[in-house]
Amino acid sequence: SAPVFTDLCMGLITASEATETNTFGCTNVFTRTWTAHDGCGNSTNRSQTLTVIDTTPPAVTTEQGADAVIECPAEPEFSAPVFTARRCSRICAWA
Repeated sequence: SAPVFTDLCMGLITASEATETNTFGCTNVFTRTWTAHDGCGNSTNRSQTLTVIDTTPPAVTTEQGADAVIECPAEPEFSAPVFTARRCSRICAWA
């Protein structure tokens, strides 16, 4: 939650926030900074950093085809599985 700013003077406090996002491979780092300004030109700020790490493997939404024994000269036919990343809506399939 956001910090609460107070001031002992009678000046009006105005608050603002800014969020910075950095991605390093499969890690996302979010830094939010809140800044408060009083009517006398003084300011202070506080920051919070959240790191999101994806450690969950993709889920299989459609299984691969069954194992089989085929007779020569037949060509093998594969039925690839379909994977879904759990933290996003992208569907991944083997080409």
